Parts: sequence; structure tokens; C-alpha cells
Amino acid sequence: MKFSINKEEFLAKIILSSRITSSKLSSSTSLLGVFLKKEKDKIHFYSTNLNLYYHGFMKLVEKGDFITVIEPKKISEFLSLLPQGNVEVDVREKSIVLIQGKTK
Repeated sequence: MKFSINKEEFLAKIILSSRITSSKLSSSTSLLGVFLKKEKDKIHFYSTNLNLYYHGFMKLVEKGDFITVIEPKKISEFLSLLPQGNVEVDVREKSIVLIQGKTK
């Protein structure tokens, strides 16, 4: 599923949700990452370290749903290098592609 989202808002949500992940429990990918779920007109951000739980969301107009777990550190580092504006996000079966202009 492809969608366009504001880079600053998306980055803020990823950074906030990544603060509630577990770096010590490396056996589970879902505890290391941020769970993204798009349903209806919102994209939900979930994360946990088994003691704390985070849930945030952003409005997203595009149609279609998806579920994925992302590695927040790599994505937040990449997004922080991009200029302000919208970012194209392409969520695939086993990957996520971020595009802004000629940067991919």
C-alpha cells in the first residue's frame, strides 16, 4: 500500500513510540519494533516493553489497510535527514520504502 504523509508528524510519532520499545529483549521482533496498523482513516502506532504500552495515531485519508512492524531507529534516522514536506511510504509484504523526491 502506498500513501503520502507529513514527514514531521510521522517522525514525531515514530520517535515517541520508539521510546517504549525493549532493546534488552532481543528475542522478539515485535518488542524491538513499532507496530503500525492502518485501518479506516487512521494509522495506529503501538509499542511496548512489557512494562509500559504506547498507542498513538495519525489521520490518513488514503484507502486500504495494512499491518507491519518497523525498526524505528533506522527509519527515524533516515527521516531526520530528509527536508520538510511529505514523504511517500510504500508498505510491502516484507519491507517499507520511504521516498521523497529523488531520495529513496
